[in-house]
Amino acid sequence: MDGNIWINWAEFNGEGGVDDDDNGYIDDFYGWDFDGEGPNGDNDPEDSLGHGTHVSGIAAAETNNDQGVAGVSGGWYPGQGGCRIMCLCIGHEDVDMSRAAEAFVYAADMGAQVINCSWKSWYTEYFKDAIDYALLYDVLIVAAAGNEDGIYCNDPYEHYLNMVPGVLVVTATNQYDDKASFSNYGPCVDVSAPGVNIYSTYKNSSYAAFGGTSMAAPMVVGLAGLLRSKFPGWNRGQIRNAIVESADPIDVEEEMGSGRINAYKALRQDTTPSAPSNLNFLPTSWYQLRLTWTDNSDNENGFKIERNSSIIKIISDLATSIHLSHSHVNS
Repeated sequence: MDGNIWINWAEFNGEGGVDDDDNGYIDDFYGWDFDGEGPNGDNDPEDSLGHGTHVSGIAAAETNNDQGVAGVSGGWYPGQGGCRIMCLCIGHEDVDMSRAAEAFVYAADMGAQVINCSWKSWYTEYFKDAIDYALLYDVLIVAAAGNEDGIYCNDPYEHYLNMVPGVLVVTATNQYDDKASFSNYGPCVDVSAPGVNIYSTYKNSSYAAFGGTSMAAPMVVGLAGLLRSKFPGWNRGQIRNAIVESADPIDVEEEMGSGRINAYKALRQDTTPSAPSNLNFLPTSWYQLRLTWTDNSDNENGFKIERNSSIIKIISDLATSIHLSHSHVNS
């Protein structure tokens, strides 16, 4: 997985002991440990428990290298790297929302495009502001729904991220496309992903199999990485929609979102926006036109208006007519 670790090159190639990129963190080569030593942590985000390493491998362990496992967005080794993992530690035993908030801001400022949240969360004003900040920077936030086998869609004390508009909430399925026995469910869940007996990277250069919505969320994060890579012009809303709308429906009684993710279908979606209709133009003066149309798509980034030589004469004649009429009235 080391080949897909994000590197802060400004610090990596900079002067030791100096905040070379002026981001408030000294020698943050690979990320930051917000629970580390020092007043604001340290630059060694080592994963002492293995949970973060396991989650990271699911999302982006290197592929095609004859070692261990293949992450969803691991690239194609050698020659084509995968999505980069920015290592941000917000707790070695327990997470803390103040540290999570600092990590969200750091991730947004340093260019992260997707944040994986395989941990419980609770409301604080500081954390809410950090979520809003990341969303403002077009970062897709993916949250594990939780493992209590219940509905936790209105719980600001343990599953606050499940309540936040714009966050992509993920629950877990088993190998039969059934709800994993532990998975939370409900109307706040957006999509499902495999989360039972998932084999991935682990601490001390080893591998292990674990289950949980913690394992399902990085499956979706990896897919988001693939989509960001293939469609770099897409915003987080378009990435989210592509994941949700391409999921395969699953036959379960509980609310598990739109279905189980399907990376193949998501990547093959037609990305061409639907053509507008009811295009009309109305000359408002001899030198101005008012254009109106019906927007039939929600995945465009803007509109490009070009002049067509075949209709220039028609528009010119209309403009001239308006100008002449205007002159006649004034006379």
